[in-house]
Amino acid sequence: ENRSDRLLEVESPCIITYLERRSSDDIAHADLLWKYYLQNERYQDAAMVQLALAKSQFVLSLDQRISYLGNAKTNASTTRPGIVRSSRTEVLREVSDLLDVANIQSDLLQRLKGESRITADRRPQVIEELNGQILPLTVVS
Repeated sequence: ENRSDRLLEVESPCIITYLERRSSDDIAHADLLWKYYLQNERYQDAAMVQLALAKSQFVLSLDQRISYLGNAKTNASTTRPGIVRSSRTEVLREVSDLLDVANIQSDLLQRLKGESRITADRRPQVIEELNGQILPLTVVS
C-alpha cells in the first residue's frame, strides 16, 4: 500500500486543506483530492475538482480531459441529501456543455489527423493545438 492510499484513509480537514493547496500546481494531488472526496461520498466536490482538472493548464490530452468531464458528470448527477439542487444543476450544465464542446473538438481532431489538405509540416501543430486544452466553441466550430 503506497502513501497516497494511506492518505485517502485519513479523515481530517487537514488532509483536504493540504490536498487543495497542492492540487493547483500538482495533478497527482488534484487526483488524490477528487478521490478523497469520492471515497467520502462528497460527489459534488469530486465533480468540481474533476471539472477544474478538465479546464486546467496541466499538460493533458483531450481524451484525458474528456475522461475527467465524464467522471464529473457522473458525480454531479449523484444525489445526496443536503446538496442544493440548483448548484448541482449548474455544475451539471457546465460539465455537459464543456463535454459537448470537447467531443466536437475530438471529432475534429480525428478528422484532421487524416486530412490530406493540411501540409505535412502544419499537421503536427494543428494536432497539438486540438489535442490539449478544450478550446472555445467559436474556435472549434
